[in-house]
Amino acid sequence: MHHPLQTIEEEEEWIEEIFLLLLGHNTTHFLWKSDEITLKNKECKEEWIENTVFKEMEWFFLMAKRIKVLSSFVHSKMISMIQTCKSLQRFSSEINDHLKSFWGLIGNLQLDNQKRKKAQNKLTIKDVQLNLVESYKLVSFLYHIHKRIVLDRKLDDLSNRETTSLLLSQLYEMLTDTWLQEDKHGMYDVLLRLFQVSLEPYLEILENWILEGSLELDSFGEFMIQRGNISMDFYHPHFWDQCFQIAPNSVPSFLITIQTEILIAGKTEKIMQVIRKDLTSKSDEIQPEEALFIKEEKPRPFFNFFESLLEEKLSIKDSYLGEFLLENQNYSIINASQSFIEIIREPIHVLNEKHLIQPILDQFRKSSAQFLNILLGPDYLLKSHLSAMRSLFFMKEGFVFEEFSQHLFKEIINGEQWHNENHLNSRFQEICSEFPFFGMNLAHWQTIKPEMDDRISNIYLLEKIKLDYLAPWPINILLNEQASSRYNKILVFLLQIKRAKSAVDELHSDRPNNATIHKLLLLKNKLIQFVNNLQNYVVNRVLKGLWADFKESIKSASSFDEIQRLHEQYLSDVRDRCLLNAKATLVMTTIRKILGLCLQFRTAMNDCIYADPDKKPVIFDFTKLDTEFEQSTLFLVTVLKKIVSQKRLVHLEELLLRINYNNYYSKS
Repeated sequence: MHHPLQTIEEEEEWIEEIFLLLLGHNTTHFLWKSDEITLKNKECKEEWIENTVFKEMEWFFLMAKRIKVLSSFVHSKMISMIQTCKSLQRFSSEINDHLKSFWGLIGNLQLDNQKRKKAQNKLTIKDVQLNLVESYKLVSFLYHIHKRIVLDRKLDDLSNRETTSLLLSQLYEMLTDTWLQEDKHGMYDVLLRLFQVSLEPYLEILENWILEGSLELDSFGEFMIQRGNISMDFYHPHFWDQCFQIAPNSVPSFLITIQTEILIAGKTEKIMQVIRKDLTSKSDEIQPEEALFIKEEKPRPFFNFFESLLEEKLSIKDSYLGEFLLENQNYSIINASQSFIEIIREPIHVLNEKHLIQPILDQFRKSSAQFLNILLGPDYLLKSHLSAMRSLFFMKEGFVFEEFSQHLFKEIINGEQWHNENHLNSRFQEICSEFPFFGMNLAHWQTIKPEMDDRISNIYLLEKIKLDYLAPWPINILLNEQASSRYNKILVFLLQIKRAKSAVDELHSDRPNNATIHKLLLLKNKLIQFVNNLQNYVVNRVLKGLWADFKESIKSASSFDEIQRLHEQYLSDVRDRCLLNAKATLVMTTIRKILGLCLQFRTAMNDCIYADPDKKPVIFDFTKLDTEFEQSTLFLVTVLKKIVSQKRLVHLEELLLRINYNNYYSKS
């Protein structure tokens, strides 16, 4: 068996083997199998390992393996360029540039070695190692980056959005870690450049989204914002909530704190574009067809925060990196990075805050303020529409709803056309024309025809009535079906209170006051007192108080999303204080039972009053009603006292005080 040294007699042959391995080629004695180097002659493996030259070769083997891993990664991304997201393309391309530089260095060493042969001044393995020390550090650093991002995180198994988010987040975190360490080998600049080129296409998409409300540059689906319902147009009332969304696991770590602002800024700009066209088409100064070609020039304040720092420290005047590189093809950004780092080195989170987050927040505030000003202005009258909702659903227009509700209740009693929508809407508009108010023409009543067993004394019958408010775009984004549903629950409750009150208020008897009539009047007074206290609590304590708070809070709102949140909170507070939430179902069931007793009392009272005087008055039903009322009220007071004592719903203390005045039911 031949010793390996007998097949390679000169050191220069070893060097040629090293060069070939570093270039990723097979040699006389070594083969590449995937990313591993193996001996062609496996029988010589033990002798080879014991050879002193092997120890010198180990250094080159490790370097060659890492270069092979990096080149395989780059090659795979070049082949799948059509499916590879832009940030990963730029990342792999930057690594490829480093590999090309390294391979160029190997080529220069080979040429130098040829010249040295002629001069009888041959390179030694030690010379090659010394020439490649810095490259070894760089290759090892790049391999470490690749391993942490690609191998350890299984990048190939992720979606484009997850891949881009992970890539940028990891580079950002590594920059933070590297800055905190002593940068002995100048790797911070290499990492900074990798981050910069990987971030550049992402920031192009980000810029286009925030300033144009467009995702057209996101051709690979790598941006944090994704289109939701593709078929939904911009005039749809659910456009704001459903058309654009933040994709899961897609937000780079350095943008997480402002992800909501990024989403809102783009949606706002998209809405603003439609609004501008809408307002322009109404203008007499510019024709609609001309307006389509009007485009506002916008600054580009946050395209690249590294570029911003370069411009600030090195007086580079180009508007963005792409134009600068086109005009200065021989310019080295890495050299520039080294220059400004020598001038000033700030932590990456400081650069991020100063040159990326703040400009994004500034743009968000600017676009949000413009949008709110337009909505609250004379063109769209948002506050007027909110007041109209209060006037309609919370019966603020007292004269209108007093007359309309009496008409409605009368038709329900008589079994007439109360469930005929055309008739109901016609009558409502007639009444409104006598007491006009903003938004009345946008109101439209809908009804569900009652079943045969729906008795007129059923307080739940009013749940078959629904009021729609046909708000114009873009007001209907706020006043949509969900908001209308919540308003209607409160409206139905108010109508139920009003019907119960009407039922007992209108009862009058001309008959002499005997023992039976006296008992009936006592029960009537109990019912009236309960209904009046309930109505006063809802109208004065809940509706008026919360409306004043809501109206005041709108003044300090900074975005449409905040208006939306305040409006939802307003409706939630009204719902909760009116005991219409799921947790208060038992209480509300008891209240509606008492309201239903008012309707039963009205029916029984009429039968008694107008019954044949010669017949014996029926008192059993009234006694039963009285007992049911007392028991229901006592139960309600007991539950309310428990809730109030636990400080869960403090506002109910006033309702308890009204119903249980002077602790009447507590003494029972």
